[in-house]
Amino acid sequence: LIFLGYPLHPPGKFDQKRDEYLLDLQLPMLFIQGTRDPFARMDLLQETIHRIRDRVTLHWIEGGDHSFKVLVRTGQNYPEILKNVAGTVADWIREIQ
Repeated sequence: LIFLGYPLHPPGKFDQKRDEYLLDLQLPMLFIQGTRDPFARMDLLQETIHRIRDRVTLHWIEGGDHSFKVLVRTGQNYPEILKNVAGTVADWIREIQ
């Protein structure tokens, strides 16, 4: 199961986490998440992943928002970021086969 920008909680509503059903899933999971995503505060997502750790891979997009877009000042190129995301997904699929 691949999550691209998982919406762990509504923006700013950190007490409304949507993660309970993830604990019941018995599938390998890949989370690709931007570090500036307002739908998933980093520490809360890491806490959730820690609870299901044996089935989860987490890949952070440094400076990325919910769509993995970064601030211009980072100098990162959006097509390159998406290429990195695609490569991460492909590598993960090979690993779990």
